[in-house]
Amino acid sequence: MGNLLTVRGIVLKETPVGEADKFITILGKNHGKISISVKGAKRVRNGLTAGTALFSYSDFYITEVRKKMYLNQAEPIETFYNLRTDLSALAYGSYFLETVDKLLFENMPSNNILILLLKTLTALSKNIIPNKLISSIFELKILEFNGYRPEMGYCINCKAKAKSNFFITSEGTICKNCLDKNDFYINLDEILLYTINYILSSDINKLFTFKVPLKTLNTLSYFSRHLVNSHFNLNLKSIRFIKEIEELH
Repeated sequence: MGNLLTVRGIVLKETPVGEADKFITILGKNHGKISISVKGAKRVRNGLTAGTALFSYSDFYITEVRKKMYLNQAEPIETFYNLRTDLSALAYGSYFLETVDKLLFENMPSNNILILLLKTLTALSKNIIPNKLISSIFELKILEFNGYRPEMGYCINCKAKAKSNFFITSEGTICKNCLDKNDFYINLDEILLYTINYILSSDINKLFTFKVPLKTLNTLSYFSRHLVNSHFNLNLKSIRFIKEIEELH
């Protein structure tokens, strides 16, 4: 008889095993990332289907035997079903899950990232603000949680106070005199400066409720995606999926 655990978490990944079984990777509250064996998951009458599907936020009842996890039962809290019915939402949702899965190690509690992921998927499912903006908020906050928050208060070289006529690089704001034009940089206007500062300084519960002009959104999206790529160097299938979907529109 193994140890019995109850873990509330969200399914990040599904891996088929044989004809009927699968492994799921979840991000669990107070437990971090866990891999769990789900026996008979693909059988039509199996009651585990809804609670163990990709995106599902569930209570998982688990038996641990010799450091291996086996699922006994899953009670879904939120399945985010409508993310599967919209290609753009599916693409972005897959990107959020894949990013978290790639960044986190097994069994390292990451409750702040779990909350961020839940808030992000909730915003995506409600379709109130553009998916690009949801993605940029997610990217900037996950960078912050991993110690890569860009410096927005002053020039990263000479420490002059940041203004709207500065530029922004992968490390933060920089003035015209200190800018090396061989490096990555973006022109920083007042709206973009305010937007990035607002995202970085706000509690997650206050985000996902505002909108920005299209020009600002496109620049913000380019910037936040560049930061994720430069700091984490992730090669994700979901990014290609997003690009394919956006090329259709």
